[in-house]
Amino acid sequence: MPAKRSASKGVEAVIGRPVWAEVSLAALTHNLHAIRDFVNPKSENRATPRKILSIVKGNGYGHGGPQVAKALEKAGSDWFGVTSAEEGEAVRKAGVRKPILALTSFWPGEEDQLLRNAIAPAVIRCEQLAALESAAARRKLGPRSVGIHLKIDTGMNRLGIAPTDIDCFARQYEKCRVFLLTLPLPRCLPAPSLRKPAIRKKTFTDRSNACAL
Repeated sequence: MPAKRSASKGVEAVIGRPVWAEVSLAALTHNLHAIRDFVNPKSENRATPRKILSIVKGNGYGHGGPQVAKALEKAGSDWFGVTSAEEGEAVRKAGVRKPILALTSFWPGEEDQLLRNAIAPAVIRCEQLAALESAAARRKLGPRSVGIHLKIDTGMNRLGIAPTDIDCFARQYEKCRVFLLTLPLPRCLPAPSLRKPAIRKKTFTDRSNACAL
């Protein structure tokens, strides 16, 4: 807790209230298994189970993001979501090896930090691909070795590539052989389909309709 010294009496006064939060790793593991069972019901008999992306951004909402991620990785989580390259690096330093997604993209200058820690960024603007490609070239990374997530603006107008910019993204993606489009979410668009205008248009329509539901 932050402390403030009183100049008049020479005593320290604590600002706010002292708080103790105890996180049960057993409960976290139980919850992860419950979610996995829910999204992969036995009745479906799926050959490929649906994956789980655990959100540990904001230092696990103030409860120890790296430590929680390490415990959930051991319990079987497939992905981890963070806010920034810095948060992702902290999760890597905790020893987590599973894929990490930077949910809110990245700022110019963070490209090397993303690549160094194998963090897949959400791409929200077409021009971001060129910046990432330059950083990947400096590190001499091979074809399809850099995972990226395509974030689509389906109407919230916060983050994401607009439907009018998808052709720009597709052209840039086709030129940048170092990227691999990884979408750890249901109803994903296969990367080769980006080259087909009719499928691109239908995909945006489907995602917008799904958001409206």
